[in-house]
Amino acid sequence: MQEKSSNFFSQVNFIGYRYISLFLFFGFLILGIIGYKLNGGFVLGTDLAGGIRIEFTAPATVEELRNLLSNSSISITTLKDATIGQSFLLTAPADLSRDGSGDYLLDIVKRSFDPDKIQILSSTFVGPSVGQDFSFQAIKLIVIVSLLILIYVAFRFDFIYGIGAIAASLHDILVILIVIILFRVPIDLTVTAAILTILGYSINDTIVIFDRIRENSALLPEEDMAPVINKSITQCMVRTLLTSLTTLIVAIAIYVWAGNSLQNFGFLMIIGIISGVYSSIFVASPTTYAVWEIKQNIQNKSDKYLTK
Repeated sequence: MQEKSSNFFSQVNFIGYRYISLFLFFGFLILGIIGYKLNGGFVLGTDLAGGIRIEFTAPATVEELRNLLSNSSISITTLKDATIGQSFLLTAPADLSRDGSGDYLLDIVKRSFDPDKIQILSSTFVGPSVGQDFSFQAIKLIVIVSLLILIYVAFRFDFIYGIGAIAASLHDILVILIVIILFRVPIDLTVTAAILTILGYSINDTIVIFDRIRENSALLPEEDMAPVINKSITQCMVRTLLTSLTTLIVAIAIYVWAGNSLQNFGFLMIIGIISGVYSSIFVASPTTYAVWEIKQNIQNKSDKYLTK
């Protein structure tokens, strides 16, 4: 089966699709910019923006609670069903809390329904200053991890591979951010963890392909870089798809069954795994080839100049 799959992929000119992949990326980027303008930017979760987060049960429907809270002139940022049982997740800005517990908000609900049937499952309050500190730490963590990954690739491989790894990483980060904008996913510490996980997963796929390119380049020193890259991708394709499919099944399971707290993590992992496979093949490798072409042209011009 693996041999048949390899024969199928050997007919694909991956490098030849580099301009199409570039066009698709810019199209998706424009879509993200439009979404950013229409949606008013990113939505920050309670962890980063500060606020109240309460999970509770109540003898009501989502529509009844939404109408009740909106009629009470309270600005609620999120109100939705939790994934298990008759429970609800309510988040609100920190300035709506009078004591840091969110009891003031629940009192509004209790006045309209049977108080004995309302139960708080969890309650979290994050002050605005703490939320800002979390935001700074999350951004710093993503930047540091990204730099460490890129430094590792630069030392393990040649300079041209480092540029390809940077392009693939930037591609995956932008794809995740655009999806976050389009689907209004609140950015919290769980989303930050998903971004870091996706970065590591994506660079792993890229390194596997780069390692095979380096091996084939040593075996075929006279061969042009394009067929070497195509051959290397073909040799890694079955392994990449099977590994990604296994991880994708786990991510889908998290999204479907892990509950509300991990649903966004699972969703972004699904997007990130698909994006990571795509970027390793259609972003990292073509970028490496483009840098190799530039390097070769400079070297050829230098050789001609020296022979004069």
